Amino acid sequence: MSENRLLLADTMVVTWYVLDPSRLTDTAVKAMERETTMDRPISVSAYSVVELVYMTEKSSNGITPQELEVVRNVLADPVGPFVVVPVDGDVAFGVAAVPRTFTTDNGTVTTNADPGDRIIAATALKHNLGLVTSDPKIHGLSTVIPQLCIVWKLDERIEGP
Repeated sequence: MSENRLLLADTMVVTWYVLDPSRLTDTAVKAMERETTMDRPISVSAYSVVELVYMTEKSSNGITPQELEVVRNVLADPVGPFVVVPVDGDVAFGVAAVPRTFTTDNGTVTTNADPGDRIIAATALKHNLGLVTSDPKIHGLSTVIPQLCIVWKLDERIEGP
C-alpha cells in the first residue's frame, strides 16, 4: 500500500474492525473501505498497540490473548489495511495542544484525563489525518480544535453484546 494516508483509527476502531465490524458505524466503514480501496493504509498510533496489550489485562472492554494475536497479525501484515505510526517527540509535545479540560460549543465542561486519547488526537493532528473514533470525549475535542476531523456518526453506532 502507498504511504499516502488520510485516516487514523483509534484503539477500539481497530479492535472492532478486526474482531467485530458490526460495531462500527456506516460512516466509519465507508471511510475506511474508501481508503483501503484506494490502496491507502489506515494509520494506527503505536500507543493504540500498547492499549491493545493492556486490554488483555482488563475485564471491561477487554480482549483475550487469542484476539490480541489476531489483531497483531492484521497490524503486522505488510499488505494489510493498517500501518502503525510511531509516537515520536512531535506527537509527545503535540499533546500540549490537546486540552485536558475544555468547554464544548453547548457549554459542557469536559475533562479527559486519559493520556491515550490525547496522544491519539495529537497523532492525528501531526499527520493531518481524519480520526476514526467512537469516543465522545474525543468528539468533543473537535469543537475546540477545529482542525481535528472526526470520522464517525454517534447515532449510527451499533452496540455489541
